[in-house]
Parts: sequence; structure tokens; C-alpha cells
Amino acid sequence: MTFRHILFSRTMSHHLYDNVEPNVITEEMLLLAVDEQGPKGQAGRIAREEGIHFKDVKQLGLDYRNVWKIENLWQFTSLTRLQLDNNKIEKIEGLECLVNLIWLDLSFNKIEVIEGLNKLVKLEDLSFYHNCISKIENMDHQKKLQFLSVGHNNVDQLESIVYLRRLSKLEALCLEGNPVEQIKDYKLFVAAYLPKLVYLNYKLLDSETVSIGTLQNEDARVVLQTDGIEQGSSITVLEDRSGCSEEATTLIIRTAGQQILFVLQRRLASVEYQYIIEEMNEDERTLRKKRTREQKEEVVLQKHKEAFVEYLNGSFLFDSMFAEDTEGRKLLQLPDMAPYVEKYP
Repeated sequence: MTFRHILFSRTMSHHLYDNVEPNVITEEMLLLAVDEQGPKGQAGRIAREEGIHFKDVKQLGLDYRNVWKIENLWQFTSLTRLQLDNNKIEKIEGLECLVNLIWLDLSFNKIEVIEGLNKLVKLEDLSFYHNCISKIENMDHQKKLQFLSVGHNNVDQLESIVYLRRLSKLEALCLEGNPVEQIKDYKLFVAAYLPKLVYLNYKLLDSETVSIGTLQNEDARVVLQTDGIEQGSSITVLEDRSGCSEEATTLIIRTAGQQILFVLQRRLASVEYQYIIEEMNEDERTLRKKRTREQKEEVVLQKHKEAFVEYLNGSFLFDSMFAEDTEGRKLLQLPDMAPYVEKYP
């Protein structure tokens, strides 16, 4: 899959709107946007005659409208794609009803905090490019997220990268233009803590097989093969230098060497953070087991509630019957009762 690129021209156009009066999302704005993005020609005329139902709209573009607050979108319950980029939005809100949203673009705004996404559990592609965000947080419910762009924000702590471990399907991440990039070995940290990540800043983070060029007029190819960082396998360099000049051969070896160095550095990063990562993996497994157990218990409890017999599969009924039985508690304290208390707690 290709990670969606954000063009430099959008950065320039973003500044053109800085001095324009902010707008609110009105019924008129929504109708105009839906009409502009709807079918054209005869199909469009028929759609306008029959009326536009917001609940049936799948895609909506509200970019470049100088919107400062997200509101009045509650009718768009079928929406899967929403563009709110290049506006003046400062807070993420008003998205609770868009439960079918898969693609959300909030780039080029003034957002400082990631919030208000709890109901958007189907999100796969999310962009906060060019905002004022300093911490990646409040995304525990985005389990299906594959692409995340937080480029050109104020993220300055490696903890934000560690937080992303909970997004198990994340394949592509953009962090370019953040202060965190200045931290030593930040890319290796990303590779170590996010082993499933494929793209970082629109580039392949690593590859299993890398072909390094075929030079002009010379049939030379070097293939760097690795069978997976996680398995800790060896690296093999295959080269065919027949007919190559000394200069071409040197170039091939140097290029291959750079790739080998990166792969080795990535492995070293995994080793460096090995114990921390293993501990985190164990904590995450424990947490997953706990959540699975709680979910099963919740299902059973719901069934019991529907049958009006909740909490009767344990000691709750017995405990509640004798909760205020002071004489009974005194009886249990007698020496002769100790074996029975131990056998029937």
C-alpha cells in the first residue's frame, strides 16, 4: 500500500487563508459541499430534484472553508471519508456520530490535543499533518488504524512512539518535521519499538529483499537478502561483478555496505532495547488476557441480566443474605467452626 503524500503546495495555500474570517459549518455549507461533490449532469439534476439526504452521503469535503469548529455533522451517519484539512480548527469534537468513518484528514489546522476519537473505531487512515500537537495520545480505540500522519507538529518525546505500540495494524507513520527527529537514533528507536511498521516518513523503513541498481552499460546487480529482523537471521550479499569497472564495483559494494550497516544497526537497536521490549510485550499480553476475560464475563453477565438471574452464579446471593447477620459472624469465630470455614469459604 502507498502512504498518502501531502504536497508542499498545500502548505503554501494554507497560509493564504490565515487572515480570512473563520466560518461555522452551516446547513447551507453542507448542502453546497454535497452538491459540489455529488453526481454531475443528468444524474446530478435528478439527485437535486429528489433531495439530498445527508444520511446517505459517503464522502464529504470541507477543506479550505476556514472552519473553526466541527459541528452539525450528526446526520452523516454513513460517512466513510471526511476532509477537514486547511481550516482553523483548534479542537477535535462533533465527530461522535460518524461511526463508519474510515478516512479522516485534519491536516493544516491548529489542533493541540488528540481527543474526541473514541467512537471512530473503524478509522484506517488519519492525518494530523501540520498542527500543534505535542503528544500522541487518546487513540486506544483506533485498533484498525493503518496510516497515521503527525508530521510537522511539536512531538518531542519518544514516549509518543511507545504509545503507538497499541495500534497493532499500523503500517505507515509520518513524524517528519517534529523535534523528536533530533533525538539520537530516533529512527532505530522507531524500528525497535514498532517492529510491524513498514513505512516511516513515506519511505520503506526496511525491506526483506533490496535490489541495488543495475548500472548503465554494465550487467551488475547486488541483492541484499535478509529473512526477517525478528528472527535474527543472517545477511547474505550476492554480487555479480563480471564486466564491471573497478569504479562501478566500488560503488556497488559501498551501496550494499550502507544497506547492510542499516540492517545491522536495526538489529543492534532491537538488542539494546530487548529487555525493555520483552517486559512491555509481557505486560501487553497480560493486559490482553485480562481484557479478554472481562469481555467474556460481561457477555455472561448480560445474558444473566436478560434472564433476571444476574450474580447468581457465584456467592453473591449467599453473601447478600448474610451480610447483616451479626450472630452468624460470631458463630463463625468459634474454634470448632474453623475447619468448616476453611472448607467452605
